[in-house]
Amino acid sequence: MSLNKTLTAIIFLLNSNAAFACDELSWTVNGKKEGICYHKRYEAMVSAICLDKKCGAVEFLKKVKGLRLSDEGIVQNPGSRNCKFVNGTVVMGANERGSQNAFCQAKDGSLVDLSALGLQAKKQ
Repeated sequence: MSLNKTLTAIIFLLNSNAAFACDELSWTVNGKKEGICYHKRYEAMVSAICLDKKCGAVEFLKKVKGLRLSDEGIVQNPGSRNCKFVNGTVVMGANERGSQNAFCQAKDGSLVDLSALGLQAKKQ
């Protein structure tokens, strides 16, 4: 393998593993502590379990990218509508500092930041 191909492969591997920046934060959701990390590619907070395996939270982000739902007669938060569209459940979480945040929870228990789910739909 040429030096250029080797370097390209190394850079690809480093970038694919760097999709998450995980200074894991602890959030309490439904009485249970959940580790949350920042996913650089999707610019979203997601469950730390998504680092090691495929998870519903990241799949939700993929499904809503570019999604256009009608706004007619709807006063709901865009993230909430998108969570409902992907059959997720809106849940509230709180961290140790007392900050609160809304998440969309997948059937596998993984979480994605609700506002990121709304913003992801605006991307093409």
